[in-house]
Amino acid sequence: MSAELRRQLELIALGGAGFGLAAGKLGQLAIGQIYPSIPFTPPWWALVAAPATAIVTSVLFSVAPARRAAKLDPVQALSKR
Repeated sequence: MSAELRRQLELIALGGAGFGLAAGKLGQLAIGQIYPSIPFTPPWWALVAAPATAIVTSVLFSVAPARRAAKLDPVQALSKR
């Protein structure tokens, strides 16, 4: 695995997934205070699926265009503008 891809995965996992899980937990607590009779506990698989989906999606949509761009000749790519 390249260093750039590893760094990107770390940023996504720590930043995006961590922030999303924290925001979701705060939302759960806030809604639980407003509607205490309704249980707002997510299933365990959702806590795994959400960060995994975010990581896979971001890697897919950032690595694929980068690989395609790396195959281009820089002079030809810039001259098409």
